[in-house]
Amino acid sequence: MLIIAIGTGGIKPCVSSHGGDQYLPAQEAAKDFFFNIFYVAINVGGLLTQFIVPELTKLKCYGQDTCYAGAFLVPTVVFALALIIFASGHKFYRIVPPLGEFLPLKAVKASILAARRHSAASPEERAAKGHWLNFAEEEYGGVFLEEVRDFGLVLVPVVIPFSFCWMLYNQNSNEWAN
Repeated sequence: MLIIAIGTGGIKPCVSSHGGDQYLPAQEAAKDFFFNIFYVAINVGGLLTQFIVPELTKLKCYGQDTCYAGAFLVPTVVFALALIIFASGHKFYRIVPPLGEFLPLKAVKASILAARRHSAASPEERAAKGHWLNFAEEEYGGVFLEEVRDFGLVLVPVVIPFSFCWMLYNQNSNEWAN
C-alpha cells in the first residue's frame, strides 16, 4: 500500500501539470477543455475499474476458481500501453522546466543534516540549540525549519493515523477482502 501511495502521489500531479504545459497562454479555452476531459476520463476509468477488476477475479484460470492474476494483468497491460503511447509522443511535447525548488526534498535534506549534527553534538550544544532541527539553521534558515517543524506536528499525529484509517476502511469495501 505504501508503494502504491508513493507511486500515485508521485505521478498524479505530474500528469495533469504536463498536460497543462502543452497549452500556450492564448489557448486558455482549449486548456480548460483538456482538463474537463482529463478529469472525466480519470473518474470514468476509476469507476469502471471498481466494477470490472473484481469481476475478473471470478473467472477461472490456472486450475483455480479465482483469477487474481488476470485481475492484476489487465490494469498492468493498460498501464504499459499508456506508457508506450506517452513515450512515443515525446518529440511532440512542450517541455517546461520546473520553477523553484522541490520543497519536500529540501525538507528531507534539512532533517537529515540536522539529525546528523544533533546526534554528533554534545549535551551542552543540544541544550543551546533547543529543537534538533535548529542544527541545520545556518544552511536552511529559521523560517523554513519552523515550517518543517509545523508540518511534522501535523504529519505525525494527524496524517499518518488518518492514512491507516482509510486503508483499513477501504479493505471492507473491496473484492480483495473476501
